[in-house]
Amino acid sequence: MSDTFKLASRLDSAAAHNLAEMLNENRNKAITLDASEVSHCGALAAQVLVAACRQWRSEEVAFSVENPSSGMIECSRLLGIAGPDLGAAETMEAPQ
Repeated sequence: MSDTFKLASRLDSAAAHNLAEMLNENRNKAITLDASEVSHCGALAAQVLVAACRQWRSEEVAFSVENPSSGMIECSRLLGIAGPDLGAAETMEAPQ
């Protein structure tokens, strides 16, 4: 069972710090991040998510990003980050 955290709607540089702190506080715990309300995700916040995903995987602890919004999908597309690198499903595609 994992704890679920809702990501902020605007993951800019200011929010990246809070995101990193929350993730550090929950190290070694299985977590799920709900990205359903993300309207903007900057490069720094995306980097925090990628680093966290890699850290959790190296420790063999569950980490996932679920319900990516169209804003989250667009961010990852623009930054060239694949869904699995963020802890999301294999493919993150915009709704048709």
